[in-house]
Amino acid sequence: FEKRKSTLMCFGLPFTVTREQIIEFFSGFHVNEKEIVFLNNHAGRFSGNILVTFEDEMEAQRALKFKNLAYLGNRYIEIYEYQ
Repeated sequence: FEKRKSTLMCFGLPFTVTREQIIEFFSGFHVNEKEIVFLNNHAGRFSGNILVTFEDEMEAQRALKFKNLAYLGNRYIEIYEYQ
């Protein structure tokens, strides 16, 4: 996966989250829907973490500002720049 400034790492998602719910969570932000990457743990199961790529770096920063610690279902989502 190519590191870009337009990509954010999201932690703490429900294990049952769907791509559609992620798109809904970031509605109003220009998400590249093809570049939502579900990350697996060492056992090959979804870890609750994803990478989300936005249209550009400014859009990623806007999403970081407004969606960090927002709730998806009953879980708050921590969002960081992907280093």
